[in-house]
Amino acid sequence: MKKAYRYPGTRPFEKNESNLFFGRNEDILNLYQLIMNEQNILLYSKSGLGKSSLINAGIIPKLDNVQNFRYITVRFGNYSEANNIAPLNKVFSKIESLYSNIAENYLNKIIPNENSLWYRMKYVQAKDNVPTTTLFIFDQFEELFSYRDEEIFHFKKQFAFLLSSQLPNHFRNILDRKLALDNSFLTKEELRLLNQPLQIKVLFSIRADRMSLLNKISDFFPNILKIFYELKPLSIAQAREAVIEPAKQINTEFITPVFEYSPQAIDNVINSLIDAKTQTVESFQLQLVCRYAEKLIEDKNVQNLSGSKLSVDDKDLGDIKNILSVHYKSILAPLNETDYKLARVLIEENLIVSGNRVPLPDSVIYTKLKITEELLKYLENSFLLRAELNTVGGRSFEISHDTLIAPILEAYEIRKNEEEQLRQLKQKEEELRLAHEKAEKERIERERERKRQRKIIAIVSVAALISIGLALWGFYQKNQADKALVKAQEQTEIAKQKEEEATENYKKVIEGEVQKKKIIAINLIDLGQKDIAINYLLEAQKLDSTNMEIDSLIQVLRE
Repeated sequence: MKKAYRYPGTRPFEKNESNLFFGRNEDILNLYQLIMNEQNILLYSKSGLGKSSLINAGIIPKLDNVQNFRYITVRFGNYSEANNIAPLNKVFSKIESLYSNIAENYLNKIIPNENSLWYRMKYVQAKDNVPTTTLFIFDQFEELFSYRDEEIFHFKKQFAFLLSSQLPNHFRNILDRKLALDNSFLTKEELRLLNQPLQIKVLFSIRADRMSLLNKISDFFPNILKIFYELKPLSIAQAREAVIEPAKQINTEFITPVFEYSPQAIDNVINSLIDAKTQTVESFQLQLVCRYAEKLIEDKNVQNLSGSKLSVDDKDLGDIKNILSVHYKSILAPLNETDYKLARVLIEENLIVSGNRVPLPDSVIYTKLKITEELLKYLENSFLLRAELNTVGGRSFEISHDTLIAPILEAYEIRKNEEEQLRQLKQKEEELRLAHEKAEKERIERERERKRQRKIIAIVSVAALISIGLALWGFYQKNQADKALVKAQEQTEIAKQKEEEATENYKKVIEGEVQKKKIIAINLIDLGQKDIAINYLLEAQKLDSTNMEIDSLIQVLRE
């Protein structure tokens, strides 16, 4: 069996992780009591506070212990070409998975194989040995509204009727006609089952900022907002419990042994993530940091030959903001070079404006920014982006959480600085190239001048043999030519010195750039990002292939 981490990180808790789900006992009890006492409950909160985790690891395990009670969980998923099954059909499939042969049904005596939600649940009721309550759980209910209006209408109409527990009029009319012809065509038990009300409950879970979408079904669910439960961020006490308790759990199926946090480490985590105004902590951020801490323990355990109890110290965690930054970089790291650049431009330059996250329609992302559907899906599935239905029938994407804005902007600044340094390096390389070209042109010109001077000297020498007068004139010309030659030699020496200085400056620029990339790589190694560190070292190696220290670092990291 594959071993698991104690902290799920960015994904929600699952049902089998209820023993690791801490800090929500009061919420579990309150929501459970509402489910037991009410028919229709709406669970809502900001994104990232743990609604899915509360349902999966809190409510569902508790419902497993309730007699004569079942739950059916339904997740529609946002509509797409690959996910185009109507919401009602997804509910049908969930019900039909309870029993294989739905065709053998006393209801067929009235209307054979009717395609309705009520029909299916009446069949399930007939299969139950004792009256059983069925709870439908619709997690991420906002996804319903990404489907066509026609499909939304069919869902709300049939589900509202199911909750009413009434016998459909068309069933009643046909039944009355058939009973008038043969009052025994249904047995007494079948008549009892037909008139026995269905015991149906429903739990809708939705993001707080998408609750306005419920207006689209309020005509069939007028009381949908009557009974609700708001899941709030973790208090300081709840956050401490969520950090400390999973590390204490004893189970050989965990990747890490039992470990603990130092008081300073816990304070560092809470103080770094707490909202100063509300004094609360968001679950998403907390689980992300705790997952990072557990990976530190995983690394420590490799060297823990004595088997002593391990702990996470404040110095291990360092600056919590760096953890969020590493998380952002780790999501982008597996991408190829093209997708990596496109993703960063999308996220850093188009989804953040003036320090705030803003949504962007998928049509703009595909056409203007050249992002592929596959890449966008990857960013969404990694919880870096989230999508919502927009007003023009498409989807808009935004950064999943405000807490990611700071590390993303930090990464953006680093990228822009690196790009500026690269631009300056290329500019210096161009300046050196132009300087070399200029020096070469000057050398050629000086060579031409020397040839011209030599010709002048030859002419003067011949003239000296012809006549004394001309010899005197030649002597003068030779003297001038010598001076010009000396001057040309001096200019050649000056040009040579400039060329050597330019070459030396270029070497210093390259050495500086190599040193910067080496420092960045060492910092990334300290953060556990070896793959990204290797990329920086490889870039440094391209600049200076003779640097043995860089070669050694790369070889060590790859071993």
